[in-house]
Parts: sequence; structure tokens; C-alpha cells
Amino acid sequence: MVFKKGDNAKERLIKKCLICGKDIILMPHELEKRKYCSFECSSHRLYPNKPCSESTKNKISIANTGKHHTEEVRKKMSIDRTGKKRGPNTKETNQKISLALTGRKREPPTEKARRNMSLAQRKRKHNPLTEEHKRKLIFSHLGKKLPPFTEEHKQKIRDSNKKTWSRPEIIAKVSGENNPMYQIPKSEETIRKQKMSIIKSGRVTPTKDTSIEIKIQNFLKQLRIKFLTHQYTNIQHNYQCDILIPVQEGIMQPTIIECDGDAFHYNPKKYNKDDRIFKDGKTAEEQWNLDNARTQELIEKGFRVIRLWEHEIKVMDLNKFDNTLKC
Repeated sequence: MVFKKGDNAKERLIKKCLICGKDIILMPHELEKRKYCSFECSSHRLYPNKPCSESTKNKISIANTGKHHTEEVRKKMSIDRTGKKRGPNTKETNQKISLALTGRKREPPTEKARRNMSLAQRKRKHNPLTEEHKRKLIFSHLGKKLPPFTEEHKQKIRDSNKKTWSRPEIIAKVSGENNPMYQIPKSEETIRKQKMSIIKSGRVTPTKDTSIEIKIQNFLKQLRIKFLTHQYTNIQHNYQCDILIPVQEGIMQPTIIECDGDAFHYNPKKYNKDDRIFKDGKTAEEQWNLDNARTQELIEKGFRVIRLWEHEIKVMDLNKFDNTLKC
């Protein structure tokens, strides 16, 4: 096919577009290079099922490196996406993202990112969660357990805490008169809430048995008597009893054994009623009244209460303990 323009005649060739099938008029030297009639066809917009090869993807990424959208294009994109929700990532996509971020250090946020974060925090502060939102969050977390920390993670937490509490300015904030709770006594309601939270959590306090408690436990094991330690008592002055012996052969009534330390419970042979061991703690008389009130409340609940002093337990043998238990 020959086109004439003036006195110069140049040969032209016709070739079909691989995508849309339109005729493309080409010069002879363009025959091998040109395959598409337009940019749309060349970018495969009309043929989405055909994926790009890895080499093509690499070429595209290299060509786009350092390029950014203009402000006008960004505005158009934001307007186009307004009201549209992005679908959740697939498991495969999440795995790819996690693999790509593995070992990569997080870069510090830019000034713009910091401003955006502070604005989001202000909005969250002035627009607290609704009761409906809170309820949904609670139900979404029901039954879910966080995975246990690895030893490496635990060590990082320990190192971070040591580093934090080694700073004198941090210690100064929470010590002495700088502490906002300095010399402010806890209300009865606060103490009650703290006790109830311990009861609901099932936490055992103290975490270790004293030497006199261990001695009494060993006596019970030798006598083959079943017992429980640090059980909560449902009384007005609720607390964790030292040892609870349920009803069994030879034990006709549920029994509670209290191993009272001479110092903590103020042995009357050593302390006067106004003595105080701890600076802000109870006096000896207050501790005696509390112990007596608990004993009376337990008896009213149907328990048998045996209170043993530290100096008595230290010289006690198995036969003497057995006689005390049978009395």
C-alpha cells in the first residue's frame, strides 16, 4: 500500500491491533514494534484477565519510582472514593504484607502524620464511644484470648521497665509529695471495689505460704485430712482464710484454721492496744477487733474456727495439733 504526498512516495503497511482488532497504518520499520492501536490497548485495560508478567511488573515499578500524584489527581481520587468502603484483605494479602514488613524498622512519623494523630485523639476525646459501641466491642472480644508472650517479648518488657524506672525524673513524679495520691486515704467504697475485683479475678493473696502455715499443712497431710488453702469467705469482712477443712470422715463441721503471726496480728503478750507496726496501718486494738468480728461472722455461717498463734505453732507437735483439732 503506497501513499503519495507531493513528489515523495513512502510505503505504508496495515496491521491488526491485538486487543481491539482495529487497523493500524504503519511504516515498514514499525511493523515488528507496534502491536496496539492506542494507549488503552497497550495498557491492557480492555483485556483485564491477562496478568502482567514479572518482568513487566518490574519495569512498571522502576518507571514509577519517585513519581507522585499531583494535588488535582489526589482530589479527584478522594472524591471518587467518598462513601465507598474498602473490602477486607484476604488471608493471602495479609500474609504478603506481614512478610514484606518482617525485619523492617518502623520509620518515625512525619510532622503531618503527627498532626493527624493529634487531631484524631482530640476527636476521640470530645466524641466518646457510645454505649452501643462499647457493647459491640465487649461482645466482639468475648471468648478471645491473647496469645502468650514469648520469652524474648517478656525480656524486652523487663528491659524497658528497668530503663524507665532508672530515670530520676520518673521516680520523682511518683514518690513523696509529688505523687497525686500522697497521704490521701482510700475510701471504704474503693477498698470494697478492690476486694471484689480480687475475688472475681480468682487471684490468690498472699502468693506464698508462711512457714507456720506450711507446718500446719504438713500436719494435715500426715493425718490424711483433705484441706484447701487461701479460700475466700463470703462474710461482711470478707478475706482469704489460711486453711479450710471441708466436711469429711472425722470432720463433722467445716473448719477454718487461722495461723496468726505474732507481729502482724499483734500478740497480746507482746503488744499493747495502741501499738502500731506499720506507719499507716491498723493499731493492735483495731486488728484484734477485726479478727474477732471475722471469727464471729464465720461461726454464724456454720464454720468452726481455730486460731493458732505463731509462738504456739513453733513448739507444737503432731499429737498436740491432733488433739486441738479433735477438741
